[in-house]
Amino acid sequence: MTYGVRASARPGDKVEMDLRWAWLADSLPSGNTLSGPGDLELGVCVDHAIGGLELGGGWRVKLPNAADEGELGSDETDVQLLGTIGHRWTHLSVRASAGLDIRGDPIRFANQDDIPQIWLSAVGQRGHLHFSGRAGGDLATQRSPARLTTTAGALWADGFLVGLEATAGLSPAAADWGGRIWVGWGQRTHPD
Repeated sequence: MTYGVRASARPGDKVEMDLRWAWLADSLPSGNTLSGPGDLELGVCVDHAIGGLELGGGWRVKLPNAADEGELGSDETDVQLLGTIGHRWTHLSVRASAGLDIRGDPIRFANQDDIPQIWLSAVGQRGHLHFSGRAGGDLATQRSPARLTTTAGALWADGFLVGLEATAGLSPAAADWGGRIWVGWGQRTHPD
């Protein structure tokens, strides 16, 4: 189980920066429970619109501050690079994303696994209610199996934010299912 916080800000119209941190808890088959602070994640995304066409790119870095002794963290710095192309209509956006997740290998010193990623996503809006769906994830490499998922969610955004999301695994190595509920506060970044 994970409890987390996320903060994001737009220092300019085209740039978004975010910070994520979580408290992790894991129940082991032995009956013991481990918990502790998770890794800190920092990210930057730049987007540009040309008419309805949207282009974007960004990076995210996961810092190795979670305790690896209890297997809550990997004790590795991971970097994700991602590019996006899509189209925005008045109340609907469709996007395709591709990138590379450069993960440190916690078992082999000074090694990494470069994992290609793909995503297809759509976001729709009706008043203050936003709907979203996406499918994709990690593609298989020599060291890592494919981890593909599909996710559907809804968000109520009127200054105060309330969101629900459900995830299902599409490949054997992906988690079977998952869910997320969040609350927050934010200002609108795109007009209706």
